[in-house]
Amino acid sequence: MMIKQNIFALITLAFSFLLYSQEKAEKEQVPGKKTETVSLQNLEFYALQQAYEAEKKTVIIPYKTKLEALLLKYISEYEQIYEEQKKSGNVKGMGIARAGKNIFFAAQEELNIKGNFALPEKVRKDIADSIGSCRKEQEAVMEGIDQKYKDIDDKYRARFVEAYKRLCGEGNAPEEEILTAKFKEFLKTDIKKPETAKTQDANIALLEELGVKVPTEAPKLLSPIIASKGDGSQWVDIGKWTGDMMGMDVVSISLLDKSKDFSETQYLPIASADSKMTYNAIRPMPARTNYAFRLKRVTDARDVDVLEWPSSGNDWRLVVRTRTPQGDETIPLRHAFIFQVSLPESEMGKVFSNTDLDSEKDASKPEQAKTEIRTAPPVKISVLSNPKGAEIYVNDKLYSIKEESVLTPCEITIPSGKYNIRISKFGYLDKSFDNFDAVMKAVVNAELVKDGKLKYYKKDVSANANTWTASGISVKAGDKLVIQVDGVWACAKKSDKCGPAGIPNTTENYKYYSDSTNDLRQEKNIPYGALLMKLGEKGSPMPMDRKTKFTAKESAELFFDINELEGKPRKGNFGSLTVNIGVAPATQSD
Repeated sequence: MMIKQNIFALITLAFSFLLYSQEKAEKEQVPGKKTETVSLQNLEFYALQQAYEAEKKTVIIPYKTKLEALLLKYISEYEQIYEEQKKSGNVKGMGIARAGKNIFFAAQEELNIKGNFALPEKVRKDIADSIGSCRKEQEAVMEGIDQKYKDIDDKYRARFVEAYKRLCGEGNAPEEEILTAKFKEFLKTDIKKPETAKTQDANIALLEELGVKVPTEAPKLLSPIIASKGDGSQWVDIGKWTGDMMGMDVVSISLLDKSKDFSETQYLPIASADSKMTYNAIRPMPARTNYAFRLKRVTDARDVDVLEWPSSGNDWRLVVRTRTPQGDETIPLRHAFIFQVSLPESEMGKVFSNTDLDSEKDASKPEQAKTEIRTAPPVKISVLSNPKGAEIYVNDKLYSIKEESVLTPCEITIPSGKYNIRISKFGYLDKSFDNFDAVMKAVVNAELVKDGKLKYYKKDVSANANTWTASGISVKAGDKLVIQVDGVWACAKKSDKCGPAGIPNTTENYKYYSDSTNDLRQEKNIPYGALLMKLGEKGSPMPMDRKTKFTAKESAELFFDINELEGKPRKGNFGSLTVNIGVAPATQSD
């Protein structure tokens, strides 16, 4: 009996000791020793990651743009060397130039993927100097970027640690090494946006606190008009533009005589995504020099800023900038407007029909307005001229196919009806056929007369001249000038050829327009690579189109140049434009 009692006492004592040890361990437990497994898939870490990625993009995009410009410079140099060696028949020199160009092309492809580029260590001696120079310039461009990245990482590590500790709960914060591992996991994990995050006010406040801007409702409409140029008593709708934009961007819209809908995408580097845009044509807009313009608001859409209104100097393009704030690049935001025009009352009825003039009443219904466009059957008419090679204007709008003018003799297709048709050729007086009845197999036959008032000149303007080209042609105030430009040139890659209107602001050419620090234009409101003209060395530059008419406001010599920074080396440029100039002295021009 005594033995059983002693065994029971020992078991009780042992059990009591275990309970005591457990209680003591729990009292002495260090909170930092506890390993927590807080999920990263929540709204707070999603918002933090979005803010982190957005801030890193603000660092890398300017560097990528500078690096791409650096590589383009070397590619252009080797292209120039290749052409020179080709002319002299130096096969070996051509091979060296081709090898050098390929090295920098490969680096450019790597840049688009990784945001940096590497050049080969071992190259032939003929290319080694270029590789070394490029490396030095690359190092100069990249100087300081590592520290900027480190500053961003330190900033967001502190934010992450603070949030992680809070989510673990008071007294349960993990050790520093665990926090470091969790932050590395945070950087590599693709954190998804929780579905419930869309409508929770508390979550929206948290997002904004963490630096992620949340899209708000469309601004209150203080006025139905976003922007305008000129005054008009009657307005017509030309088209409706809509863009689901992934960030702030510049958009160029060609508006002349658009009668069909079209859509396009435009790549936005800072968002690494495409913005999608649609233009709904309501009625064609013929070329006129005395338009008033305005943009009408569309409900529940964001506004735009107008950078350029349409004109003959910019190929009748409307250039706007979307207003998406930085930080919203991950969410497409709707921008839209209705483009309207007005003319003096005496001209409105000649250019637009009566239903067009009432269009302001149904501006919110572009589809209904579209059905009101003239639907007369198309007819083919023959257009002849002596001499040949004349341009055709129908109701003051140049007749063209795929933006290329159609020259006489030819057949043109237009809806049957009454038109004002004008035949025009440089050096000859225009021949007009007013109220011409366009029916099937009708013929326009123009006998052109030499313009005896014009004195003719010709000047070639090179794309690689480093400054303005003096024409040696002087005009007097009041002289009327007719200028026609022929040919193409290039001021970037050889594939980026253009005429006097310059390189359009498209997805492929965004680098020439998107970053002001790398903007190569001497005239910011005129496309890159356009032909510029000024009266006198101190005159104001004006853009030249394929055909331009104007009256000289002062007596001076004509100067021409390409719209690229003056005084900078233009070795990568090639080609020239031929400028034909007709001058009618002021005493004879009336």
